[in-house]
Amino acid sequence: MRFLLLLAVLPPAAPIFWALVGWLLSLRWRRTGQGLMVLSLVAAWLLSCDFVVGRLSHAMAQPLLSQELRQRTSLWAGQPDALVLVLGAGVRDGLHADGGHDLKPLTLERLRRGLWWSRELRLPLAFSGGISPRAAAGTPAEAQVVARVLAEEFGTQARWLEADSVDTRDNARRSAPLLRAAGVKHLLLVTHGVHMPRALAHFRAELPEIEIVPAGILQEARPGWKLADWIPNAEAAAQGRYLVYEIVARWVGH
Repeated sequence: MRFLLLLAVLPPAAPIFWALVGWLLSLRWRRTGQGLMVLSLVAAWLLSCDFVVGRLSHAMAQPLLSQELRQRTSLWAGQPDALVLVLGAGVRDGLHADGGHDLKPLTLERLRRGLWWSRELRLPLAFSGGISPRAAAGTPAEAQVVARVLAEEFGTQARWLEADSVDTRDNARRSAPLLRAAGVKHLLLVTHGVHMPRALAHFRAELPEIEIVPAGILQEARPGWKLADWIPNAEAAAQGRYLVYEIVARWVGH
C-alpha cells in the first residue's frame, strides 16, 4: 500500500505513473487521457527545474535572515539553559570508507550546521534520530552513527543523543523529556528549511514553555531568471521530491 502511495505521489515516479495512466485512458477516452499525460509531463518538468523548485522551497521554508537569527540568539551565548538540537535525516549503508553505515548527506549537512552554531554561541549540541521503520535489519540508529562521526571527524561529542525516534513527531516527543531534564529554556532547532515548518510545529506543541528559534538550512540559493534555471537537472529533481514529501508529511501529521 505504501509503495503504491509513493508511486502515485512522489516525483519523479509519480509523473511517470500518471502519464502511463493517461496513456491507458486515452485508448478509450482520448482527450481525458491526453490531458492527463500533458499535465504529468509538465509536472515532471516543473518539479525538476531550479526556477520552480527553488522558489517553492523558499516560500515553504520562510527562513530567518542571518542577521535576525544572530540577534535573536546572541543573548543565549554561553548560557546554561540554552542548547542547539540537530534533527536527523537518515543513514545509508556503504557510505563509510570501510563499507559500513554513514550519515546521509542531508544529515551531515545538518550536523555541520549545528556544530557551527554550537561553537558560535558556545552552547552544547544535541541530536535526535533513531531507526527508520523501513530500515534494513542491522541498521544502527542515526544517533549511534552521529556519535562516531563527531568523535572521528570533528573531535567532539554531543551533550546527549536521542536514538529511539522514528519520525519528526517522535523527534519532538522523545526529545521533550530530555530537554526538560536538562533545564533548557532556549532551543536553536537545526534542520533543512523545507522540513522546518513541520519540525517546528511538533516541537512547539510538545514544548510550549521553551523558546524555540528555527535555524533552517536552505538547500538552494534563490535562482535568478536565467534560461538555464528552466532546464531540468538532478539536484532540482531531488529537491522537488523532498519538497513534495514534506507537503504530504504535513498533511498526514508525521
